[in-house]
Amino acid sequence: HNMYGKRSKENKVKRQEDMMYVFQNVSSNGLIPVQSAFMMLAIYKIHMITGCRYSGSGINNEVDCEHVAFHRDMIEKHGAKIQMSPLVYCQGDEGYAPLG
Repeated sequence: HNMYGKRSKENKVKRQEDMMYVFQNVSSNGLIPVQSAFMMLAIYKIHMITGCRYSGSGINNEVDCEHVAFHRDMIEKHGAKIQMSPLVYCQGDEGYAPLG
């Protein structure tokens, strides 16, 4: 769920410390499955974005970040897997030390 949206209370990860714990417990070349993410770089397979669109509407027509709806569209229409790399998010962050 959007970290700051109406359903944010349903997120298991609520604080930066929680996120760092998740990232530090995955191998440095591993990927973390997520429902949506946005961090500076995204790589999409062309066939996974066909017919998908950016929209500022959530599942209940609430205002949400457009990439959340885009990723949901990809998952629902094409079975896409959205994943984050801990290297992109954490490398250079104070206190980050990858396993392995």
